[in-house]
Amino acid sequence: MGHLSIEELVDRYPIRCRPIRDLLVDYLRERQPSLDFASLDAISRSLAGLFWTRIEALSPGIDTLLLPAALARAWKEDLSTKRRTTTGPDGATVEIASPRLNAEDELMRVRAFYLDLAHWATEEPARWGPWVVRCPISDDEIRKTKERQHRKARMDQRTRERLPVLPVLVSAVNRRRLSAAELLQSAQATGAGAVIPGTKGSLRRAVTSKAMGHRTWVAETATGRRRNLSFEEAHSHECLNPRNPSDPRRL
Repeated sequence: MGHLSIEELVDRYPIRCRPIRDLLVDYLRERQPSLDFASLDAISRSLAGLFWTRIEALSPGIDTLLLPAALARAWKEDLSTKRRTTTGPDGATVEIASPRLNAEDELMRVRAFYLDLAHWATEEPARWGPWVVRCPISDDEIRKTKERQHRKARMDQRTRERLPVLPVLVSAVNRRRLSAAELLQSAQATGAGAVIPGTKGSLRRAVTSKAMGHRTWVAETATGRRRNLSFEEAHSHECLNPRNPSDPRRL
């Protein structure tokens, strides 16, 4: 089965305004020589489906690319959410909404559409000039989008850099956990004021009041500094973070 034609790509969506429909076909045909079919398909879905069809749903009868500010805001809010219909356990139809993960990419495609028309109009004013209007997506919105994308790319790169040493880090943290648990157990079995076995005389079970609760405290024999072994043992467990053990940032 061959690829859909440009007209067929656009006509997958029920666009009511014929001039806008024809403009989208003309725009895609202009860009076709520099795109593979997958890219052409994606742009047609963005412009005909997620952009103009939804604009018409929000503002029936609209026939201009110059969108009122309120309509542009409503479309962006609508674009940010993805909806799908499913059947519940009782057989009833239920609509499920979830964030659209690629909403920012869709905004950039629509903005490119407006900017392309403005650029092409300088060379072919009769053909593209009538469609040149203010773009509903500002420079600031795109700048923030690019900043978020760059920040995510940097975070992903840091994660990739840390993954090779992750087994070593996990092993080290696990040894620390086992050591903390063993020391706590030894301290709990040692009477108040006595040297804790296995510490080479460096730690002594601290004498504490009832106000200290059930926490186990020790004192360094050389400096007198106190340590809360109950906290140290609990913290060593938290470092391993069993809810997300593959994230190096937790180590």
